[in-house]
Amino acid sequence: MTLGIHRRTARLRGNGLPSARAVSRAILLAAGALVLASCGESASSANKRQVKSAAGAIATGEMALSAWLAEAAPADYARRTVKAMREKLATAADEIGASDAGPAAQRAITLAPMRQSAAALERAEAAIKASDRAGAERARGDAARAALNFAAPAAASRPPPR
Repeated sequence: MTLGIHRRTARLRGNGLPSARAVSRAILLAAGALVLASCGESASSANKRQVKSAAGAIATGEMALSAWLAEAAPADYARRTVKAMREKLATAADEIGASDAGPAAQRAITLAPMRQSAAALERAEAAIKASDRAGAERARGDAARAALNFAAPAAASRPPPR
């Protein structure tokens, strides 16, 4: 059987065409390049993904804090959840800050409420650890206000509903 392949290859080369192996390699290389190019994520879509992640982290942190304030969740669970969401929010803010997508002013508008929310969640985490319900309530309010500011720039960039 290998003899048949060599004859075919020799015939193609005799006609001045590239070998079948070379053609298949070129096709695979081109297909691989197309796959890699299509898999690359643009900086703006990465920022949009991080903004969504940050919004989810803020909401989750607020829910855990509200559950603890309502005595519906144990303090350790609420503190760990708030801490994890604060870290997730910080990671998202760092990635957006390091990005070069869009104007720096737009990134700053997005980052300010994210950082305010992260600071509020950090105060909430400390309040839960100290069993300070009043401090936790203040931190929850601060996080909610920052989240509203966070949602406002995103809503302004969306097209109006039909």
